[in-house]
Amino acid sequence: FYKYDQATVWGTTDPSYVERNKQFAKEPTIVVVKTVSMLDLIQTYGCPYYVKIDIEGADTTCLKGLADSEIKPKFLSVEASATDMHEVREQVEILIELGYQQFKIVGQHRVHQQQPPFPPREGDYVAYRFAGGESGLFGAEAPGDWTSEAKAMKVFERFFRQARLTSQHIGIFRNVKNRYVRAVLGRIAPDGTGWYDIHAMR
Repeated sequence: FYKYDQATVWGTTDPSYVERNKQFAKEPTIVVVKTVSMLDLIQTYGCPYYVKIDIEGADTTCLKGLADSEIKPKFLSVEASATDMHEVREQVEILIELGYQQFKIVGQHRVHQQQPPFPPREGDYVAYRFAGGESGLFGAEAPGDWTSEAKAMKVFERFFRQARLTSQHIGIFRNVKNRYVRAVLGRIAPDGTGWYDIHAMR
């Protein structure tokens, strides 16, 4: 496990993520940790109503682990790759194989704009304002309309077209540091500046 003391959210088991992080962080510390599979978690604690998968490069591995479980969550979300459209397609194909047929694409960089609906569609109403970096609403309350796999992929294709301009990882202007220039780029291609979760429902 590659451990980052100055930014724990970047911890990863994926060497390609370490390479990506070099422009933002110091070299990580390498540590050995125990792992647990999705099947083990479900067998130990039962099947959850909703699962959020966001584990920096191991998201697809975790998704594949759900295939071993006879019971699966009604809702789940997985962080979509911000740099690889082929991986996004693979994630969606795995979700379909797992029995998920409806999807929402939720911009995690806009979580602070989410507001719990009233009346609530999940559990009890809580008047809460989300901050940046939080997971946000899920299940029936996740923002946007449920859509098909084909429409979800078209949304991602648009995001990736814009990301080729503005993304900090793959954008042709990724090395531009001037905040005014980046603000202009963000207005030109706003959907390419953030990262997204794929929400899925069985």
